[in-house]
Amino acid sequence: MTRPNLLKTNRLASHATAQMLHEMACSFVEEQFSLKGCVPFSWLLANYDNVAYVETNWTDAHDKVRTTRAMGQFIRENVTAYSFISEAWALASANIPEDIRPLVLDWAENRGLAELPDEFKDDIVMITSFDREGGILMSQYKVTIRHQRRGLNFLGPRVDNPMEADKVKGRMWNLFKEPRD
Repeated sequence: MTRPNLLKTNRLASHATAQMLHEMACSFVEEQFSLKGCVPFSWLLANYDNVAYVETNWTDAHDKVRTTRAMGQFIRENVTAYSFISEAWALASANIPEDIRPLVLDWAENRGLAELPDEFKDDIVMITSFDREGGILMSQYKVTIRHQRRGLNFLGPRVDNPMEADKVKGRMWNLFKEPRD
Protein backbone atom coordinates (compact mmCIF):
# COMPACT_ATOMS: atom_id res chain seq x y z
CA MET A 1 0.00 0.00 0.00
CA THR A 2 1.20 3.50 -0.79
CA ARG A 3 2.58 5.21 2.24
CA PRO A 4 0.99 8.65 2.71
CA ASN A 5 3.40 11.58 2.55
CA LEU A 6 2.71 14.59 4.78
CA LEU A 7 3.31 17.68 2.64
CA LYS A 8 2.52 20.39 5.19
CA THR A 9 0.20 21.35 8.03
CA ASN A 10 -1.87 24.42 8.81
CA ARG A 11 -3.70 25.72 11.86
CA LEU A 12 -6.99 27.56 11.40
CA ALA A 13 -8.59 30.21 13.59
CA SER A 14 -11.86 28.27 13.71
CA HIS A 15 -13.47 24.87 13.09
CA ALA A 16 -12.81 23.76 9.47
CA THR A 17 -15.82 23.37 7.18
CA ALA A 18 -16.00 21.87 3.70
CA GLN A 19 -16.16 25.43 2.32
CA MET A 20 -12.98 26.56 4.10
CA LEU A 21 -11.09 23.41 3.18
CA HIS A 22 -12.28 23.63 -0.43
CA GLU A 23 -10.83 27.12 -0.86
CA MET A 24 -7.57 25.92 0.65
CA ALA A 25 -7.52 22.93 -1.73
CA CYS A 26 -8.16 25.12 -4.79
CA SER A 27 -5.36 27.48 -3.72
CA PHE A 28 -3.06 24.48 -3.26
CA VAL A 29 -3.87 23.22 -6.78
CA GLU A 30 -3.17 26.64 -8.31
CA GLU A 31 0.10 26.95 -6.37
CA GLN A 32 1.29 23.46 -7.39
CA PHE A 33 0.54 24.07 -11.06
CA SER A 34 2.36 27.39 -11.05
CA LEU A 35 5.41 25.70 -9.48
CA LYS A 36 5.39 22.21 -11.03
CA GLY A 37 2.77 22.02 -13.79
CA CYS A 38 0.95 19.22 -11.95
CA VAL A 39 -0.52 18.29 -8.59
CA PRO A 40 -0.10 15.00 -6.71
CA PHE A 41 -3.10 12.94 -5.60
CA SER A 42 -3.69 14.88 -2.41
CA TRP A 43 -5.98 15.15 0.57
CA LEU A 44 -6.56 18.02 2.93
CA LEU A 45 -7.64 16.46 6.21
CA ALA A 46 -9.08 18.65 8.96
CA ASN A 47 -9.62 17.74 12.57
CA TYR A 48 -11.45 20.82 13.87
CA ASP A 49 -8.82 23.58 13.43
CA ASN A 50 -5.81 21.49 12.32
CA VAL A 51 -5.28 20.72 8.64
CA ALA A 52 -2.84 18.21 7.13
CA TYR A 53 -1.94 18.17 3.43
CA VAL A 54 -1.27 14.53 2.53
CA GLU A 55 -0.09 13.03 -0.76
CA THR A 56 -1.00 9.47 -1.77
CA ASN A 57 0.36 8.48 -5.17
CA TRP A 58 -0.57 4.85 -5.77
CA THR A 59 1.34 2.55 -8.06
CA ASP A 60 -1.54 0.55 -9.59
CA ALA A 61 -5.31 -0.11 -9.33
CA HIS A 62 -4.91 -2.57 -6.43
CA ASP A 63 -2.78 -0.08 -4.51
CA LYS A 64 -5.39 2.64 -5.19
CA VAL A 65 -8.16 0.49 -3.68
CA ARG A 66 -6.13 -0.38 -0.58
CA THR A 67 -4.95 3.19 -0.05
CA THR A 68 -8.43 4.62 -0.47
CA ARG A 69 -9.94 2.12 1.96
CA ALA A 70 -7.30 2.99 4.56
CA MET A 71 -7.83 6.73 4.03
CA GLY A 72 -11.61 6.23 4.28
CA GLN A 73 -11.27 4.45 7.60
CA PHE A 74 -8.94 7.18 8.88
CA ILE A 75 -11.35 9.89 7.72
CA ARG A 76 -14.38 8.25 9.37
CA GLU A 77 -12.50 7.89 12.66
CA ASN A 78 -10.46 11.11 12.88
CA VAL A 79 -11.52 13.84 10.46
CA THR A 80 -14.20 16.55 10.58
CA ALA A 81 -13.77 17.72 6.95
CA TYR A 82 -11.69 16.65 3.96
CA SER A 83 -10.87 17.58 0.38
CA PHE A 84 -9.60 15.21 -2.29
CA ILE A 85 -7.58 16.44 -5.28
CA SER A 86 -6.80 14.39 -8.37
CA GLU A 87 -6.17 14.69 -12.06
CA ALA A 88 -8.68 12.71 -14.12
CA TRP A 89 -10.05 12.28 -17.60
CA ALA A 90 -13.37 13.88 -18.57
CA LEU A 91 -15.27 13.48 -21.80
CA ALA A 92 -14.70 16.30 -24.27
CA SER A 93 -18.17 15.78 -25.72
CA ALA A 94 -17.92 18.75 -28.10
CA ASN A 95 -15.18 16.83 -29.94
CA ILE A 96 -17.19 13.61 -30.39
CA PRO A 97 -18.89 13.30 -33.80
CA GLU A 98 -22.68 12.92 -33.55
CA ASP A 99 -22.72 9.62 -35.46
CA ILE A 100 -20.55 7.85 -32.86
CA ARG A 101 -21.59 9.79 -29.74
CA PRO A 102 -23.85 7.00 -28.34
CA LEU A 103 -21.06 4.44 -28.76
CA VAL A 104 -18.48 6.67 -27.07
CA LEU A 105 -20.83 7.50 -24.19
CA ASP A 106 -21.61 3.81 -23.68
CA TRP A 107 -17.90 2.96 -23.77
CA ALA A 108 -17.10 5.70 -21.23
CA GLU A 109 -19.88 4.58 -18.89
CA ASN A 110 -18.97 0.91 -18.97
CA ARG A 111 -15.21 0.84 -19.55
CA GLY A 112 -13.85 4.22 -18.52
CA LEU A 113 -12.06 6.88 -20.51
CA ALA A 114 -8.44 5.76 -20.50
CA GLU A 115 -8.57 3.92 -23.85
CA LEU A 116 -10.56 6.56 -25.74
CA PRO A 117 -8.69 8.68 -28.29
CA ASP A 118 -7.10 11.79 -26.74
CA GLU A 119 -9.32 14.13 -28.79
CA PHE A 120 -12.41 12.67 -27.03
CA LYS A 121 -11.19 13.49 -23.52
CA ASP A 122 -9.84 16.36 -21.47
CA ASP A 123 -7.37 16.21 -18.63
CA ILE A 124 -8.88 17.92 -15.59
CA VAL A 125 -8.11 18.47 -11.92
CA MET A 126 -11.06 17.61 -9.69
CA ILE A 127 -11.44 18.92 -6.15
CA THR A 128 -14.19 17.52 -3.93
CA SER A 129 -14.73 18.60 -0.34
CA PHE A 130 -16.95 17.20 2.40
CA ASP A 131 -17.66 17.78 6.07
CA ARG A 132 -19.53 15.79 8.71
CA GLU A 133 -22.45 18.26 8.62
CA GLY A 134 -23.21 17.33 5.01
CA GLY A 135 -21.33 20.11 3.24
CA ILE A 136 -20.25 19.13 -0.28
CA LEU A 137 -18.36 21.26 -2.81
CA MET A 138 -16.86 20.40 -6.19
CA SER A 139 -14.61 22.32 -8.54
CA GLN A 140 -12.57 21.45 -11.57
CA TYR A 141 -9.92 22.98 -13.76
CA LYS A 142 -9.17 21.92 -17.32
CA VAL A 143 -5.48 21.18 -17.74
CA THR A 144 -3.64 22.29 -20.84
CA ILE A 145 -0.83 19.83 -21.35
CA ARG A 146 2.37 21.13 -22.83
CA HIS A 147 3.75 18.53 -25.20
CA GLN A 148 7.43 17.86 -25.85
CA ARG A 149 8.40 19.52 -22.55
CA ARG A 150 7.81 23.05 -23.82
CA GLY A 151 7.06 24.52 -20.42
CA LEU A 152 4.78 23.59 -17.55
CA ASN A 153 1.23 22.34 -17.98
CA PHE A 154 -1.25 25.00 -16.88
CA LEU A 155 -4.78 25.32 -15.56
CA GLY A 156 -7.81 26.82 -17.20
CA PRO A 157 -10.34 28.78 -15.14
CA ARG A 158 -11.91 27.24 -12.07
CA VAL A 159 -15.42 25.84 -12.60
CA ASP A 160 -17.43 25.31 -9.42
CA ASN A 161 -20.05 22.58 -9.07
CA PRO A 162 -19.42 21.11 -12.55
CA MET A 163 -21.80 18.19 -11.91
CA GLU A 164 -24.96 17.45 -10.02
CA ALA A 165 -24.01 15.84 -6.69
CA ASP A 166 -26.64 13.11 -7.02
CA LYS A 167 -25.05 11.90 -10.28
CA VAL A 168 -21.51 11.68 -8.94
CA LYS A 169 -20.05 8.40 -7.84
CA GLY A 170 -16.59 7.13 -7.23
CA ARG A 171 -14.18 5.68 -4.75
CA MET A 172 -13.38 9.02 -3.06
CA TRP A 173 -16.96 10.30 -2.95
CA ASN A 174 -18.04 11.10 0.63
CA LEU A 175 -15.81 8.82 2.64
CA PHE A 176 -17.71 9.74 5.81
CA LYS A 177 -20.09 7.01 4.70
CA GLU A 178 -19.19 3.34 4.89
CA PRO A 179 -17.32 1.85 1.90
CA ARG A 180 -19.43 0.73 -1.04
CA ASP A 181 -17.16 -1.91 -2.55
